Amino acid sequence: MFTGDLSLEQVSLALDADQYNGFLNTLDYMTNFQKYEMFRGLKPNAGFSTPQERTKWWNFAFNALKHEFDGSHFTWDQIEQRKLKREEYIPLFKKTLKAPWLKSPTNIELDRLKKLEEEIDFETIVVCREIARDEIHAEKRERDRKFALEMQQRQSPMKQSAPTTPPKQSTSSWFSRFTKKLERKTDDTTSDTGTFDDEMSDTGVHMTDQEQQDLIDLIGFDDDTLLNRSNDWVMFQLNVVLDGGAIELINNKSNSAIVKGVYKKLEAAIGIREAARGVLVDISLGDFFIEDMYSEATMFKKIMMRHVEHDGPLVAVKIEVNPVDGRSDLFVDVKLERTDLVFNAPLVQVSIRTHFNTY
Repeated sequence: MFTGDLSLEQVSLALDADQYNGFLNTLDYMTNFQKYEMFRGLKPNAGFSTPQERTKWWNFAFNALKHEFDGSHFTWDQIEQRKLKREEYIPLFKKTLKAPWLKSPTNIELDRLKKLEEEIDFETIVVCREIARDEIHAEKRERDRKFALEMQQRQSPMKQSAPTTPPKQSTSSWFSRFTKKLERKTDDTTSDTGTFDDEMSDTGVHMTDQEQQDLIDLIGFDDDTLLNRSNDWVMFQLNVVLDGGAIELINNKSNSAIVKGVYKKLEAAIGIREAARGVLVDISLGDFFIEDMYSEATMFKKIMMRHVEHDGPLVAVKIEVNPVDGRSDLFVDVKLERTDLVFNAPLVQVSIRTHFNTY
């Protein structure tokens, strides 16, 4: 297991109006990237001054709507291709679930699985994964049933032949012969010669190579099974601790802070599990408050703060990708302590003017 620790004392950030709006525009672009990227090839490289240029933009709007409308309907060939991709995706995903009777996926198969996940829509991926997990559970129940039936069939001839079988023949119960061997060793305390292999050879456990292979195939055993760790074992973990810091929004006109957010004890732990390529993220924020730096005639400078002071974290977020219990593909747990909010009209007005760059 590899563990990395990163500790920072204080990180502060100050944004003016232009930087703040640029940051919001970047977030908006990242959020709607797929929608913008869809029409990038149709967008004309023209202005709006001449009628010909405006005509190009009208054609762009028409083609964009047509492209989006055509993408929501499928032909029979497209339906067939989606069906084939689903049938290919399910067996590949089953190999990532670490079932002992299935071979581990190769690098080529993992690359193909990743490519399929890029081509298949999100809802279809969720359904296919649920089908794969159900098939794994069904296969496990069937293998357990066959194993129990096989063991019952193996024990039945032993019980029938026990009264007529000489005690020194290999067809007798190996457990009873092993017990007798231990009793004989206990009685004869003066005999202390021979190897462990010699003693085990007298217990009556004799299996041919074919019988051993049949048993291995039946129970789904392989050599890697002994090296498998528990599903919640973390192979890589990074711990990040930030003792404190502040974020300020600057008014360009007065070159002074409008609002200031102060945070304390920000901790994050990122772990990668070996099983099912799971990712675990734990984030906790010890304390956070927002201070009004603009309003003068107010008794409530802190417009956001914790309701009751105590040592516990203000916010705790847990994100788990591919949880070990298999209950979902993504698990998110957010816990927030009770907080108080204060409305200061002057601060709201200047914040709106800063957001729209109007003074």
